[in-house]
Amino acid sequence: MEIEDHVYYDCIALKEVYFEDATSTLKIGQGYGTNTGMFTINKVKKAYIGRNLQHSIYEGTFRYNDSIEEVTFGNCVTEVSYGCFTGCNNLTKIKFGNNIKTIKDFAFAN
Repeated sequence: MEIEDHVYYDCIALKEVYFEDATSTLKIGQGYGTNTGMFTINKVKKAYIGRNLQHSIYEGTFRYNDSIEEVTFGNCVTEVSYGCFTGCNNLTKIKFGNNIKTIKDFAFAN
């Protein structure tokens, strides 16, 4: 499955994101503009990630989202990808599933 570039652009009322449990990888496009992830400008506060995410190496999915506070990884997730939550300064609660094997560089860097 794939979510193409800019799909959630201007969805400023979006508060929660839920990627269902699955063993297949979900490919995430980039956000709008340079150095923006899919959910950079949204006001998403909470995310449930039930599958592995693949995105452009320079475009972390939630990169620089100042609104996100909580993320939960389901048991199908084995890896937190490069830069996925870089610069998410208000992220204070992270719950990992039982099968996390790899947390890539800069996954949670500030």
